[in-house]
Amino acid sequence: MKKILVTHNDMDGCACAVVFKTAFPDSVIFYEDYKTVNQKVMDLLVSEPELLYLADISVNKEVARELDKANSAGMKVRLFDHHATALWMQKYPWCVIDTSLCGACIMFKELEWDNNANLLFEFLNFELSRLVHIVNTYDMWLWTQNPESPESKMAVALNDLLSATSREYWVNKFMHNPVPQLTDYEKTVVDAVQVKRMEYIRKTNVDIFEGPVKFGVCYAEQYTSELGYYKNQEMDIDFLVIVNVRDRKLSFRSKEFNVAQLAKLAGGGGHPQSAGCSLPEGKVEDFIKSLLQKL
Repeated sequence: MKKILVTHNDMDGCACAVVFKTAFPDSVIFYEDYKTVNQKVMDLLVSEPELLYLADISVNKEVARELDKANSAGMKVRLFDHHATALWMQKYPWCVIDTSLCGACIMFKELEWDNNANLLFEFLNFELSRLVHIVNTYDMWLWTQNPESPESKMAVALNDLLSATSREYWVNKFMHNPVPQLTDYEKTVVDAVQVKRMEYIRKTNVDIFEGPVKFGVCYAEQYTSELGYYKNQEMDIDFLVIVNVRDRKLSFRSKEFNVAQLAKLAGGGGHPQSAGCSLPEGKVEDFIKSLLQKL
């Protein structure tokens, strides 16, 4: 394994895979989350790849030190992230942290100047730029500013396509043709997903907890971003906590309240309006109240 990308397991991560695989066709992709990424990177360092990229995900301080040693020893290491919890990594010259863009956009901009990238990357540059722009619209929540615009609808549709199919299907589709559009069959699939999602959101109950900071708690395993958006719009709360018992995690969503600071206190991370952490023991509402007391 000479050229490796470690990326997140969401749509932004899939777009990173499309960009990286187009630039380096012989590369290997690993999809990780925050529970697995540190061990995966440590394991990969043992194999001594010539090029190791991380995108849309970051590592802890111990792993960062090991990456820095590897980079100094001659391995080409690069990390591209946009989560505020990764800002501390800006001290490393091999890191690019930009909270204004999604991971795929950051890496795409970097690879545009990489002379080692495949000629196909240059040939498909315009189409790839359109794809990562649409992914950025979804991943950075820009779609919530104007949900009915064609760009916002396409951004949500591409994420729905990923949810309804698989990472392999999504990546292969846009590797074959990076133009952000759907076939008639895919439109039918996405339409069904959107009807199902709105019904799921409608039926999801939210318990509200009063206090200096007012928050809601609900239990759900699907449609986290859209659920967070619509419930925050409908309800008079500062933020919403979405409990995913299956995956043992909490997701925080808000309109204005900085939920990244809560997630960080709990060992997680994310953005000011979209963050998460592992599911704690005991009552979720008591856990959230204890975090709020630490702010």
